[in-house]
Amino acid sequence: MTELTEQYLMKIYDDLQSEKNKLFNELKNDKELTKEKTINSKIVCIDSIIKNVLKYRNLKIKEKLKGDL
Repeated sequence: MTELTEQYLMKIYDDLQSEKNKLFNELKNDKELTKEKTINSKIVCIDSIIKNVLKYRNLKIKEKLKGDL
């Protein structure tokens, strides 16, 4: 199992941002808007995951800083 280090969390963040950008491009290229609802649902989900990954990373950083003081 992979340890959730700050670096690993940032990699997850980068991967999610990349996926989000792909979805935005897919949405932009969907001229008939046949997949709009599905793509928007995926984007909302990824946004939520990104926010929570950053929150968790920040909690780990705060915990580390408190331990170093």
